[in-house]
Amino acid sequence: MGGATTLVGVLLHASGTLDRLDAAGYDALVRAGCAVETDPRIVVVGIDDATLERVGRWPWPRRTLAGLIDALAAHGATQIVLDLTFTAPQELRVEPPTVVDPYSADNLAGLEVTGAIIPDDLELAAAMRRAGNVIIGVRAEAAARTPREMPEGAAMPTIVAEAAEALIGDFSLTPEDLERVTGWREGGPFPAAEAKKLAARCLSEAFLNREPQGGLSEFLASVPGGSAAPVNSADMDELRRAFDRETAKRRLLTRWPAAHASVLSVVPRLGELAPPIPVLADAARDAGGVVVHPQGTDPVLRSIPLAAISDDRLVAALSLQTAARVCGIDLAEARIERGSLVLPRCGHVAPGEGDDALRIPLVSGGEALIPWAAAGRSGAPQRWENTFRQVPASSVLRWVDRREALEANDVRRQWMLSKVVEAAMQGTPKVFGAYAARVRERNARRRERRLADSQDERERIDGRIAALTAEMSDVEAQALEWLDMIRPSCRDEGGGTETPSECAEVAAYEVHFTSEGARAFEEMQASVREEIAVIESELRPVLEGGICLVGLVGSGVGDFVPTPVDDRCPGVVAHAHALNALLTGRFLTPLSHRAQSALLAMAGVLATIAGSRGRIVASVGGAGLIAAACAIVAWLMLRWNLIVFSWGPACAVAGAAWVSVLAYRQATEERARRAMTRVLGQYTSPAVAAGIAARAREGAFEPARRNVTCFFSDLADSTRIGERLGPDAARRWLQPYLATVSDVLIAEQALVNKFVGDGVFAFFNAPLLPCPDAPARACRAALTCLQRMRAIRSDLPAWRLRIGIATGDAAVGDFGTERKKDYTSIGDPVNVAARLERANKALGTNVLVDAATHRDAGGAFRFRCVGLLTVEGRFAPVEAFELLDEASTSPADLGAVEVLAEALLAFQRRDWDVAERTLIALAEATPTDGVVAFYRARIARFRSQPPPQDWRGEVAVGGA
Repeated sequence: MGGATTLVGVLLHASGTLDRLDAAGYDALVRAGCAVETDPRIVVVGIDDATLERVGRWPWPRRTLAGLIDALAAHGATQIVLDLTFTAPQELRVEPPTVVDPYSADNLAGLEVTGAIIPDDLELAAAMRRAGNVIIGVRAEAAARTPREMPEGAAMPTIVAEAAEALIGDFSLTPEDLERVTGWREGGPFPAAEAKKLAARCLSEAFLNREPQGGLSEFLASVPGGSAAPVNSADMDELRRAFDRETAKRRLLTRWPAAHASVLSVVPRLGELAPPIPVLADAARDAGGVVVHPQGTDPVLRSIPLAAISDDRLVAALSLQTAARVCGIDLAEARIERGSLVLPRCGHVAPGEGDDALRIPLVSGGEALIPWAAAGRSGAPQRWENTFRQVPASSVLRWVDRREALEANDVRRQWMLSKVVEAAMQGTPKVFGAYAARVRERNARRRERRLADSQDERERIDGRIAALTAEMSDVEAQALEWLDMIRPSCRDEGGGTETPSECAEVAAYEVHFTSEGARAFEEMQASVREEIAVIESELRPVLEGGICLVGLVGSGVGDFVPTPVDDRCPGVVAHAHALNALLTGRFLTPLSHRAQSALLAMAGVLATIAGSRGRIVASVGGAGLIAAACAIVAWLMLRWNLIVFSWGPACAVAGAAWVSVLAYRQATEERARRAMTRVLGQYTSPAVAAGIAARAREGAFEPARRNVTCFFSDLADSTRIGERLGPDAARRWLQPYLATVSDVLIAEQALVNKFVGDGVFAFFNAPLLPCPDAPARACRAALTCLQRMRAIRSDLPAWRLRIGIATGDAAVGDFGTERKKDYTSIGDPVNVAARLERANKALGTNVLVDAATHRDAGGAFRFRCVGLLTVEGRFAPVEAFELLDEASTSPADLGAVEVLAEALLAFQRRDWDVAERTLIALAEATPTDGVVAFYRARIARFRSQPPPQDWRGEVAVGGA
């Protein structure tokens, strides 16, 4: 049973039926034993709740992200990984002028002087190009199909697909036209937007297939009916988005390597790519897939697809793309070998040459099991916040804010200074015109600086700004002298002098250009610089040389997934775990199917052995040890070698095998117990028999050496009485005797072995029914039998019982053949007890016991010695004692007992005269004493026929 159950369990595991149990066991195992160290270079820059509260709700202006990238690059980040997707352009926005107190440090970050159109996408692209190490995210989505794209045999196309097919012929069709073309009869609005989106995608793909170098204007001109749409219409927007998306997709595909033939059949294929907008796709150094959750119904993230296929191109996951840049992995030579993803280093591409190649074991679907990193602090909870180094994005953006505040203060002061120049140069318009031109150029250069693609270009622009500032300094100095000149006049109130008209224009600014104002401005700027230095001292040790993963971790915006170690893990942190495994080269390796099956079978076999042997308690303990061993082995394999063993199914297989064996044992042992109860019911009461059967173990009937007390009883003259009464009357005469003796013996815990005519054989202290005080119980049973038989009244002849009791070692168990067995006792005490029962006839006694019974029964009974008896079938004589009564009842005639003992001593010394005189005296006192008569007869015989010289005082009885 256990073997069959084990085989079924192994097959179920191989078929995947136990996958849920396997997954639960894997989760528990990972929580307990997977604790790989974290690579110190990995830094998670989280856009958390505090950052969102400070900066603003998501999505942010992309200029903010540009500043974040600039800050990370400025502080030494070697790789900047954006777990963000930018599939649509951000609308141009205008920042209006904002007038604030320029000396308020709290508001400096928001200070702008002039309204300006902000091209955020261009600023973000410029920041990415300046950093030169940005890896951007790409996602995929299910692609809709038009009827002509449907494979043969596919289901009927949807209404959206039919409408898209019509739009491909004429994009100017209205929703009403589409309803008419498709025969729309459903309630509700027609899904025109979805159809336009699908048609725009198909049109852009077809155009770029014809003209790979074609531009947007050519595409729009080629769209049937597209020229009829206004420039700013929704149709034009849809066509532009589709064109940009297809353009970005093709640019990415040209950058991604062609997939190796071994990879194509293993890793998953993506649906429709949703790439970043072209300007950002071009600016990024690389792009990687951001999808971390594998396909399937189980929500727990245990494995990550490190690669996917799109148009036969290898799309590396964000983590793998980053590792390829950091470790020099050649993705163009990535291949699958023996269930592992092999990633050669650059320069090591030949199969078999890759000592430097990274081998990643894969599970189903081309996914890799993630070794979840341990908490960085000892004793910290194993949550995502405690694994990798964490830097809130708000901490990085503080540096950006302070830098912008520093620049904004200068811009504000220069703006105020330009107002002073304007007031001072009213009389010299040519001078002011030249100055104003330089101001406008400087402002343009500042805006241009935001879009600079490199640090060198920024330095060039900074040089031009400095040159313009120097060129303007003479005019500004003249304006400040003029301000100093008119300041007394502006302050002279009521002195009879007319106040200059310029005073009103410069009244709001002149205070800032006094010596106190200049000193206050410098102090404020110095304070901001100190704050920037403090921020840099905090950020640089964390970010320098780091691989910074930027992603959403806020509770309302984060892409949270459940993992084996954390119920809510942000997607960016999952990427960090995968990257950590790639950088350390430590991935979890699932044990091979053959090894898994072998270990499952071993667990089942051990459980079968444990269930089939020993008592139930020991069996339960054995099964528990097997389950614990499976868990410990799995934990050690994971801890030491990162090998995953399916201990959950192993425990299930072992448990099922153990339960089946135990159930089989219970069924067979129950049958055995019932059979044992029937057998024991022949010897004792049903209740006792059931109790013995319940406690009995396997092999309980096997013969074993045991110290037992044997009991034989018989009726005097039973043969003669039975002959005289006839069969029916003899049966009625024997029945009360047999019932009474059996009941008494059973009550005293004896096993009534058999009835032979009027003889009853029983024994005490059998292995099945232990009885430590067996001699005392046998003696009490004998006296009780005599008492009860005397109390029974009957019209049939009276009963005279003769009982023999002996104690000693005997073999107890089943004896006989396979067809007929008897649970009995065989040995010297059985023979002695039978002979003592017969000796009662010669001695005229009722109960005779041997010396061992006399000794072990203790002082609870009264005995008298009846001498050394030579019995039939035994060479050595038996020292026999007559059982008189219990010590607690009326005492026997102790004087007569002692006198008989003296007579027997004289008899054994061959002093016939003394012995005979003593016996004659006893006979006068008790004329019916059979023992006295027996020994007087023996003395008479020995006078004529003396015993031999080696005679020790024994006398023969029972035909000996």
